[in-house]
Amino acid sequence: MKAMILAAGRGERLRPRTDRTPKALIEAGGKPLLAWHLERLQRAGIREVVINVSHLAEQITDRFGDGAGYGLALRWSREAEPLETAGGIAQALPLLGREPFLLVNGDIYCAIDFRPAVEEHQLRFMRARKRECVAHRFSGERRQVGRTKNAFDIDH
Repeated sequence: MKAMILAAGRGERLRPRTDRTPKALIEAGGKPLLAWHLERLQRAGIREVVINVSHLAEQITDRFGDGAGYGLALRWSREAEPLETAGGIAQALPLLGREPFLLVNGDIYCAIDFRPAVEEHQLRFMRARKRECVAHRFSGERRQVGRTKNAFDIDH
C-alpha cells in the first residue's frame, strides 16, 4: 500500500511564517510536520509515499530527498500552481497506481497510528484475492484453479 501526503498549499492562515517556509516544514515538537507523518507511515509498513508540492517546493524536496533517511521511497508530484485537494490527487494518480492508498494532510499534526488502516486494507485485499480463487479437492491430477484471468496450476 502507498500513501500520499498533501503538501502543496501556501498556508495562508500561517502567514507571514509561510512566506519563507512551506507549511509542511513548520516545526511542531522539534521537527517539521512532514517528518512526523513520514515516521508514522514508515512504522505502519508503508514503503512508498507520493508528496505533492508547489509553494516553496524546493525547500521540501531538498529536506526530504528520496526518503531513504526515513526508510521510504518518496516520489514528488510537482504543481506549477497549487491544484487544491482533488486536482493534486488527480495529478498524482500516475505515481500512485491503481491500488487504494492512504491520504494524509501534510499541514496538520496528528498522533494517529496508521497501522490499523494499513492492516485493514491488507486484510480486505487478501479477502478479495481469496474470492477470486476457487477451492477444490484434488485427487492427484493436475488441475487449473481460479478464474481464467488469474488462473494458476496446482499439483497434488
